[in-house]
Amino acid sequence: MKRLAPVLALALVLYWLYSRFYYVGQLNDDAYYVLGARSLLQGRYVDLADPFGRAMPFFPPGFPLFLSPFALIFAPHWEALRLVGMGVACASALALSRLFGRWLAPAGSLLLLALYAGNAAVCRSASWVISDSFFTLLALSSFLVMRRVLERGEPAAALLLGALLGWEWVVRPTGLVLAASAAAGLLYARRWRCAALAAAPALAVWAGETLRGLAGHRAAVGYWPRLQESLGFLADPLAAADQLQRVANLFFVAVPFGLQLPYSPAGFLLSAVLAAACALLAARGARAAAALGRQDQALVLAMALFALGLLAAQASWAAISSRYALPVLPLLLGFLVLGAQRRLSPWPGRGLAALAALILLGSHAAAWRSAADAAARPAQRFPARTLAWLSGHVPAEAVLLSPRPAMTYLYTGRRALADPRGPANDREEFRYSLLADRVSSVVDSPMDFLYRPGRASQPAAALRLRAAWLASWPRAFQPVFSDPEEATTVYEVAPDPAFLRAYGLHLAARRQLAAGRLQEGLRSLDSALAVRPDLVKALNAYGAACLLAGTRLDAAEARLKRALRQDPRCFWAWLNLSRLYRLTRRPELARSALERAAESVSWFPNSAELSVVLGQERELSR
Repeated sequence: MKRLAPVLALALVLYWLYSRFYYVGQLNDDAYYVLGARSLLQGRYVDLADPFGRAMPFFPPGFPLFLSPFALIFAPHWEALRLVGMGVACASALALSRLFGRWLAPAGSLLLLALYAGNAAVCRSASWVISDSFFTLLALSSFLVMRRVLERGEPAAALLLGALLGWEWVVRPTGLVLAASAAAGLLYARRWRCAALAAAPALAVWAGETLRGLAGHRAAVGYWPRLQESLGFLADPLAAADQLQRVANLFFVAVPFGLQLPYSPAGFLLSAVLAAACALLAARGARAAAALGRQDQALVLAMALFALGLLAAQASWAAISSRYALPVLPLLLGFLVLGAQRRLSPWPGRGLAALAALILLGSHAAAWRSAADAAARPAQRFPARTLAWLSGHVPAEAVLLSPRPAMTYLYTGRRALADPRGPANDREEFRYSLLADRVSSVVDSPMDFLYRPGRASQPAAALRLRAAWLASWPRAFQPVFSDPEEATTVYEVAPDPAFLRAYGLHLAARRQLAAGRLQEGLRSLDSALAVRPDLVKALNAYGAACLLAGTRLDAAEARLKRALRQDPRCFWAWLNLSRLYRLTRRPELARSALERAAESVSWFPNSAELSVVLGQERELSR
């Protein structure tokens, strides 16, 4: 331990230096975990920031359970929670050193500790209040306990292993990969009784979490809809190949060594070569460990299956982030060092130490620059003045719309939504959703999102479009606060009961028209326009209904033109007007309307789908 202390001390210094680029709530997920911990302290598990008190489908309670005593001690000084992340990182480094200590020489153990504890990705994320670091610690602890089970067959150790596996599941859903890997290792070693004992507490935890999920949000795993989206995106062979390359680069190149390779054919080739070399050397290390006996073989099997399972899970998930590689990093580094020790015998201690120092220095040079550049962006700065204004000017019972609802509640106590009733398709629907959910203010602020390739959903684009809607309609959204340095604007949502009533009539009309009740639907639209003559959605719906029925075309044209006077960027009104012109044999006007529709595509979130519709209409207008 005396030899390890200087390495851990230096690592803690690095953790503190990187922590200056981060505040609790910056990642958004971290604020949700803190709120989850506070919720558990109140004897429940709900989203405290949500005005409707709904469950948190994307944040299982395992990490908040661990965090809850620290949240009680440090509240409301949330910055102190960064110390928890640093402690978890140090504990993971010690667990890793102990796990591989059986297979490595003392110099190798020290080298492994330095490579992991001083890794740039670990240092940067050490102060983050996120579940990935705790997930890593639980995985390493599970393998340590599993070794004891394999060697001694102790029932108490088997029960402890099951409890850890269950806890891992309620920290992240990919904890199921660890459970399956551990089960495979125990069965391979023929520890049947221990496997059964470990299964009991694990299954009990899983059953409880599944029931909680089904009761809270009608899904055993809240991530399932997003996983379906990712799998749909990856059904494209080119997209899947690109994703696999990025995952290989992330796990084998970027995170272990901090190398930033260019996104180019040459970069892809170099990334593939380095990933293959790492995999081969790690496999050599795994074989060396497994050669010591059946118990070691079982443990290595479980560790290898866990790493491969997480790689497969990440390949199925469209979002990309270095933190997703953290649970695999210690195992990869351990087997790499073990493979190097096996390959380079006798061990060239000084040469490897110099190489490790060079790798760490190079990775930190890039990581520090990246962290500093990110911290300089408004999206990464702590919005102190905006939060202070909200605390002083927005009533405590108000409901806000904010891209970071958990962070907003954490520092202001004001409940907030990220999306009112789900993403809106246009600005009138957006306004209706706000009024229906009694949102009184909207916080327009920048936010960084995890990278999501190509055709996966782009939340950053949706946020920019929302900002454009807010700025374009001062009568509905009145700016009441702005801070250019924090790039934040707060809008007050103007109350409008007439708009709410008219929009409700428009929704009723759409249901009637969909059921084939044309005259009833048109009467409802007339009622909506009697309340709000400028409701664009009702004007367009009236024109579209008449156009489809082939009746009242003069009235349809007049309503569509009135809709466009109110909102010249209404795609559907231009499209329907083009269809009407084509039906009434005015081809030049039809093509001109289509061009205006093309100019307005960017005003809508589903612009890709609208572009397809536009292409089809152009073919018909030729």
